[in-house]
Amino acid sequence: MDRVISFPSPSADQVDVCTVRTNRPRRLRLCVSAMAVAAMLMVGCQSIEMSPENVAQVRVIAASLDAGSMDFYAGGTALAYGVDFGAASTYVPLTPGTVRLSANTANTTQMLIASNAPLVAGKQYTAVVTNVSASLQETIYADQTTPAPTGDVAVRVIDAATRAGNVDLYMVPANEKLKATAAVRAGVAFGASTGYVLLPAGTYSLVVVPAGTAPTNQALPLMTGPQTNYAAGAVRTVVLVDHPNLSIPGVDAITANDYDPTPIDVK
Repeated sequence: MDRVISFPSPSADQVDVCTVRTNRPRRLRLCVSAMAVAAMLMVGCQSIEMSPENVAQVRVIAASLDAGSMDFYAGGTALAYGVDFGAASTYVPLTPGTVRLSANTANTTQMLIASNAPLVAGKQYTAVVTNVSASLQETIYADQTTPAPTGDVAVRVIDAATRAGNVDLYMVPANEKLKATAAVRAGVAFGASTGYVLLPAGTYSLVVVPAGTAPTNQALPLMTGPQTNYAAGAVRTVVLVDHPNLSIPGVDAITANDYDPTPIDVK
């Protein structure tokens, strides 16, 4: 289990902010650049020794379809502004220790959710805000900070899709068929994490089907992801979310990079 902590929504509260707000477009992508986040943290909020051994790093993912755009904070420090549904921030360095991670309605002091997270120096964490707005949940996951074993990749799937029910997950290799592939995890429920699953490095499509569905080529999946190359040593987190169009069955996915192998410099 890589889950750290999960709490329901608290009452509204006010948070001091010492950075300038920016508007973000609504789109399903990684929405906050490392440079922008670093600039936020340098406006006098706190002083951090930036070596990886001395800080904890946190990123946030907005996975609640109807909660609207959110601003995220660690205590009084801004992590990211205007994070829309289906988007994630990059990692932000924080002083280790117990930190209050919270999300506000964007451009307001209305707190939607908060939880206390014990952050350890040298570790990375992902805070996922999910469920419907009336029952928001925030869960903080400890991320893998080291490469996958030689020749392998490590992929973790977090199910934050409220309407899909339990699902079976397949990583279908390039040029292979769903029916010829074994499920990497079966019966994954809302709110659950698969933990990191090791696979041989290569190109895969993540296919999500209702739990118990026979893996035939005629099966109607909830999602068939694009063919994606996973380099040896790479570590990825995939968060399943509700499809934004309520009339279309299925789920979407947010993919975030936990660890990227160092490219080989070929002379």
